[in-house]
Amino acid sequence: MRLVIGHLYGMLPYMAMIVPFHVFIRLIVLNLRGLRINWRHEIALSLFVMFAVGLASQTVFPDIVITRNGMDFDMSGQHNTALIPFRFFCYLYRDLFEYHVTDSLLIDYLGNIVMFIPIGFFIPLLWRSSDEATVTAGFLTSLSIEIIQLFLPRWTDIDDIILNTVGTTLGLLLYKMLDMGWSESLRKFRINSKGENHMNRKKKIIALIIAIVAGFSLAMLAMSVVIYFGYTDAYASGADNLNVSLFGLDIYTLTKAGEQYNGASIGQNMGIICAGYALAAVLIEQIIIRTAGKK
Repeated sequence: MRLVIGHLYGMLPYMAMIVPFHVFIRLIVLNLRGLRINWRHEIALSLFVMFAVGLASQTVFPDIVITRNGMDFDMSGQHNTALIPFRFFCYLYRDLFEYHVTDSLLIDYLGNIVMFIPIGFFIPLLWRSSDEATVTAGFLTSLSIEIIQLFLPRWTDIDDIILNTVGTTLGLLLYKMLDMGWSESLRKFRINSKGENHMNRKKKIIALIIAIVAGFSLAMLAMSVVIYFGYTDAYASGADNLNVSLFGLDIYTLTKAGEQYNGASIGQNMGIICAGYALAAVLIEQIIIRTAGKK
């Protein structure tokens, strides 16, 4: 059970960080298409996006390590490949009846099934999708993960694809069971797609303002997180001085004063970080606008 809690705990930072990005992009998309906000759809979509990022964090994202020079990625370990299908039956029997352990049952087998149930459930909930397309989406998602893991210090296992597809199918069956009794309620989660891609000058200005504000907000969030871990690292190491960096730029200086640390911001570098985030947000906003305008 500790392993399960550990995986869930490891997903939370990634799921929290994706929220402002998702809200930023959705505001632009809805504004571009001239659609009213369907709160049921938006909340469900946000949960699905958070789940997807959390899933990626445990399958394809390298572990984030906080050092005194900022954030880094842990690429230690080695890769393993298992291409013989249905071996999990043998391993499951061995673990349960010979070794008398249940960790592999919870993580490797049930975990691989349960983690893909949301894909089978949310896809038909949020969009019009056939059963075949929903299951195929789960299969391709799992296949993509395993292919990416070929280049990472992780396991690439064909049994994971099988179990993930089973989980997608169970999620679809769950949706269909609920659809039998609450069909009209579930339909309200789908957004009305009848909107216009035309964007007038006022909407362009609003989208630009949203992009700039979102960029600055994300920059402040990123710097706050790095500074927080800088304090943590300082108290753990006991260093007299510690510079907190983000993308190679020192943004904060910690100086030991007795048992406490005094912090001083480096305003110029913080301004560069904020400007960089704002510029990136505007570029993303322009890409979205141009992409939507071509449709």
